[in-house]
Amino acid sequence: MLCYVTQHNSHTKNCTKLLSMTPMYVHVSSSITLLIFLIFHAHSISTIESFSSSPNTTVTDDYIRKCCNVTLYQFLCYTSLSGHYTGPTDDLGSLTCAAIRVSLTEATAVADYVASVNWTASTSQVVGLAVRDCTKLTKAAVGQVRQSLTLMAEVVDASGGAYNETEGKRLRFDLNSVQTWMSAGITDQTTCMQGFKDVGAKDDDQVETQVHEKVWVVIKLISNALALVNSYVDDVFHYTQILV
Repeated sequence: MLCYVTQHNSHTKNCTKLLSMTPMYVHVSSSITLLIFLIFHAHSISTIESFSSSPNTTVTDDYIRKCCNVTLYQFLCYTSLSGHYTGPTDDLGSLTCAAIRVSLTEATAVADYVASVNWTASTSQVVGLAVRDCTKLTKAAVGQVRQSLTLMAEVVDASGGAYNETEGKRLRFDLNSVQTWMSAGITDQTTCMQGFKDVGAKDDDQVETQVHEKVWVVIKLISNALALVNSYVDDVFHYTQILV
């Protein structure tokens, strides 16, 4: 079984269904981009998770596993989608929507958590500055991911058949927007974590530790969803006919 973009849209309404179940272009500076790269690179050896198929897995599980091979955090990708994704096993677009939805759900929960943090319990009052900034950033990330899900659902639901030149350009623009917003979501979350270091928070600060752990999970989920978006983009222009 391969992980690919379906060439018809008989199943694509799954994206709209996923969208209805969820609770909404920024410039990424070179320093933040480098920071994201360093974080991912530093964790790559210990966190790139691979696994083999179990004889008791379902066809859907096998499909999810194969699609998750393109992600950095493969085991997290699989466990976050297995048991939740019930769409077709020949539609990468629907699976990608599901992955974005998972990251949105977690990002929303973490944003709510950060907003409710009692930073006065921190060992350092300067952590309050970082928490306030982090509250804004995590909420902004939720908005970026929600925009991505909305537009990705529209793209997938409208997929199938050939596109004329204008439609092809619009498709590229829309998918690029999804990629941009997902990347921006990662940037916002990463900036949140960096903020604690910028104000001099201690590594053993309880608030910093709790926020860092939760935000890091969101970063990994968005990273996985973005990897699936990138895979969808590569495949859709391989299988889709653009008429010029």
